Amino acid sequence: MGLGFNAFTDIIPPVSGKCFSVLQVLDLQQNRIHGDFPLWLTDLATLTALDVSGNRLSGEIPGEIGRLKLMEELKLANNFLRVLNLEGNLFSGEIPKFLSELTGLKMLYLGGNRFNGSVPSSFSNLTQLETLSLRGNSLRGTLPEDLMSMNVAGRFDVNGSGGGHLLMRVYLSKKICR
Repeated sequence: MGLGFNAFTDIIPPVSGKCFSVLQVLDLQQNRIHGDFPLWLTDLATLTALDVSGNRLSGEIPGEIGRLKLMEELKLANNFLRVLNLEGNLFSGEIPKFLSELTGLKMLYLGGNRFNGSVPSSFSNLTQLETLSLRGNSLRGTLPEDLMSMNVAGRFDVNGSGGGHLLMRVYLSKKICR
């Protein structure tokens, strides 16, 4: 259902879920939807794609997003989100590069999945990031140096990511070394 590029400021939950029981694609991009992530969207069990990018959503992505078992594409870029928790799913493949567009994130939890490959160098765009959890994946390579020099340097969780040989170089600021 394409509802993007309008001036919607809110979306009202359906009175009955029957009309949405077969909905697979919901495009709400580039509206003016504001406030917390609409929790009722996590009840749309048949969704395979959800695009709420370019709105004014804020706060946390609810853990209930994990109920969307058929989800193949989730676009959240260019909102005012602060916390994204995708832990404990069976997400696989490389870490999605679109996550680096969520520049307002303070906490990003990707642990307990099946991600492989390396941490995208574009994660250095996440300048507000304070916490990054990558534990329990099969990542390899070296964490981007720019990422290590940001606020997040002291709050990495890479425990159990050894399946892919992830290397983390420790960078200390000159102030600490004095």
